[in-house]
Amino acid sequence: MPGTLPDSYHGLDLSGRWEPRLPASYLEHWAAEIPDAPALTFIDYLADRKGPRRTWTWAQWDVWTRAVAARLQQLAGRTDRVAILAPQGPDFVVAFHAALRAGVISVPLFAPDLPGHADRLEHVLDDSEPTVVVTSADKRDLVDKELASRGLTGKVAVVVPSELETDAALAATFVPPSDLSLDDIAYLQYTSGSTRAPAGVELTHLNLTVNMFQIIQAHGLSDVVPDVTAVAWLPLFHDMGLLLGAAATAIVGVHSVLFDPLAFILKPSRWTTELAAHPNVFSAAPNFAYAVAAKKTKPEQLEGLDYSRVVGLVNGAEPVLVKTIDTFEATFGPYGLPATAQRPSFGLAEATLFVSLGDPTDPRVVVQADVAALQEGRLVPAEGGTPLVSCGRPFGNVVAIVDPETSQVLPEGAVGEIWVHGPSVGQGYWRKPEESQATFGGRLSASEAEAAGVPEGPWLRTGDLGAYVGPDLFITGRQKDLIIIDGRNIYPHDIEHSVQHAHEGIALHRLAAFSVPTDAGDNGEGMVVVAEAYRQFPDAGAHLAEIEAAARARVSEEHSVGMHEFVLIASDTIPWTSSGKIARRATRQAYLDGTLNRVTP
Repeated sequence: MPGTLPDSYHGLDLSGRWEPRLPASYLEHWAAEIPDAPALTFIDYLADRKGPRRTWTWAQWDVWTRAVAARLQQLAGRTDRVAILAPQGPDFVVAFHAALRAGVISVPLFAPDLPGHADRLEHVLDDSEPTVVVTSADKRDLVDKELASRGLTGKVAVVVPSELETDAALAATFVPPSDLSLDDIAYLQYTSGSTRAPAGVELTHLNLTVNMFQIIQAHGLSDVVPDVTAVAWLPLFHDMGLLLGAAATAIVGVHSVLFDPLAFILKPSRWTTELAAHPNVFSAAPNFAYAVAAKKTKPEQLEGLDYSRVVGLVNGAEPVLVKTIDTFEATFGPYGLPATAQRPSFGLAEATLFVSLGDPTDPRVVVQADVAALQEGRLVPAEGGTPLVSCGRPFGNVVAIVDPETSQVLPEGAVGEIWVHGPSVGQGYWRKPEESQATFGGRLSASEAEAAGVPEGPWLRTGDLGAYVGPDLFITGRQKDLIIIDGRNIYPHDIEHSVQHAHEGIALHRLAAFSVPTDAGDNGEGMVVVAEAYRQFPDAGAHLAEIEAAARARVSEEHSVGMHEFVLIASDTIPWTSSGKIARRATRQAYLDGTLNRVTP
């Protein structure tokens, strides 16, 4: 193997000798190097709750991906889009891998019957204009109906990968495109669209390859890949799910163990049990998943399990809470989970995914942040302050904290917008030149860049707010979500954390804080909190006044700010983004429109 991978593969240095290859080259490499090793295991809990599983070796996977790639080449040109409208499973992964080999532009999506995503699907299909749609056999009729409703029958071809799985003759006809470049677009990663129409981030073969190696190196895993198992249940159409469940296998040869997000929601122990079942386990999830897993895993479910082989658990995509990290460690630590396993992270689709990560040897850095200083735009450690967990240190990219109004690089401790420059940053938004320039075209003056020791540009303006304390990056919130009352910066997730623990009638992780125009305050803004009623709390309406009083008291006590209005709504009615986050701005709009399903006395 040493002669078939880049010389510096086990010591990746993006500024040095490392020469990235096309993802298709890595797919070919693993099939030749470890043909009998497992490439993908799919556990189908939705077909049978006992979880029947099937594993494909690299030799089998190679035939399948080449066959599908050959069919895609027959139906699509090099710059055509191929939409993946398949459910979570092997058809989705093989379609993504085949598109990488064929050199077409894939658009990772979902089956047409995914609840709550019809509008998103309609917009993305209109925006990307695919030539081919890839789906599973059980969703073929739904796809045909979708295309017929749009007048696309006969105009857009449909491919069902399972029909080509063992077609060695078709696989043999596949010829790798000779003109495929690392700078060509590999896929369009559509954003969640919680506040705007989804936009397709243009990600190249180079973006994907570099970011995957950044992840492996930052986690300290370069000495053990490909002998790593990636346990994945996050949606494959989301950036974190796609890289964990599909790209990691393609590029660094890990064994992916995949199952459906609903299987996790219905029984979180399916995930945690799988974490203990394989060597060198690597996984990722948002903060809420770790909280739910720790809460719902029963002691008897842990008997006989050994978590000592877990090498990395990424916690990202939403604010990381100290309490969640501590609770998860207290639950699984006695069964061998290393104290260094949980790794807070920061990333976004516009940078392919990964930007920063906690140090594998000491990933948990926590500061108690002075609340008053934070409201003034400064991150100052102070005893008794609000706890913030570092999202680690950038790896392979340059990250600066910048004043979004003046484009000046801010010093340590100052809160500003997080700007990213580096090889994993995407090329822009598909067919959106003005929006691309605004997001991906950040620039510093020559003097400012020289003084700060960073490039002039182009910079990705993330819209996230953060600050450095020493070398560690802390995320404080979203710029557009910031609540400004009487000149103070109020972070919505801080308010939401306080409110959800104020009364047992308020559901956890199902609330949104935001500001609205009012006659109160110097700037005419007031804070509103919309919270779901806990479904197991009896007759929340009869306790509405009590619940509201508790919420207002907790916010006043912990943040010294008043609420313009507290709204309790029915369970399971708050808007969510496609990536599983509360859609604050969609909730705000529903509040302004008067369409919230309010609980009444």
